[in-house]
Amino acid sequence: MTNETTKKLAGTGIFAALAFVISLLEFPIFPAAGFLQFDFSLVFILLAGFIFGPVSGITSSAVKELLRFAIGSGTGGVGEIANFIVTVAFIIIPTVVYRYKKGLPVVIITLAAGCIMQVGAAMFANRYINFPLYMGESAKEVFASLWYYVLFFNLIKAAAVSVITVLLYKRVSAFIKICFGVRGTRAKTYSSENAAEGVPENSADEIMDCPFCGASFSKPKELMMCPRCGAPLGTRTGEKRKTEKSSPNGSHSA
Repeated sequence: MTNETTKKLAGTGIFAALAFVISLLEFPIFPAAGFLQFDFSLVFILLAGFIFGPVSGITSSAVKELLRFAIGSGTGGVGEIANFIVTVAFIIIPTVVYRYKKGLPVVIITLAAGCIMQVGAAMFANRYINFPLYMGESAKEVFASLWYYVLFFNLIKAAAVSVITVLLYKRVSAFIKICFGVRGTRAKTYSSENAAEGVPENSADEIMDCPFCGASFSKPKELMMCPRCGAPLGTRTGEKRKTEKSSPNGSHSA
């Protein structure tokens, strides 16, 4: 097991523990549908997915639900299974896309898609899992009288979690990555191979990913902080792209 994997597992465990603790502070927002309990544990699961990847987010959710079941589930595990399904539906699109495309506009769009996915998954889970197991043959009629509570509850929860996550992400991400030293990509420095090929150091285009906010940019030698989040960059750790150079016969080589 590599050092980076160990750090990600530790970070995932921390977020899972935080999600579990916060999930105990639940409360209803619709008196007529008291079975719909609101909590902010999903914020920490989504943060885990953004910082460490979608697998970390899914794992955090699974651990949180297992802990809830272990301390005494009031639903016999049914509610935990439904919560896991709804959580995965919400985080999967934002966290997967964020691995390949970063930036606030992309995050907002994918979180909006996640909200829609959560609502759809919640409607499905309540109609075909929760209500049938609790209501038996009358599940269809009861769901027909309460479906709009399920709809608005999940819209409110997804929107609230999305806003809080966006507000917290930069601060929490910077803190976690400082503590664990986790970087989004492995970087390469100007190598002896570059020098052997006669490519001067200042002619290479150094592309760097900020280890705190994930922004990618061309880093001049004098740039010491991220232009997006202002985090200190320290040593030069960007990946260099060699510029095309002309060979003596006029052809180009990479």
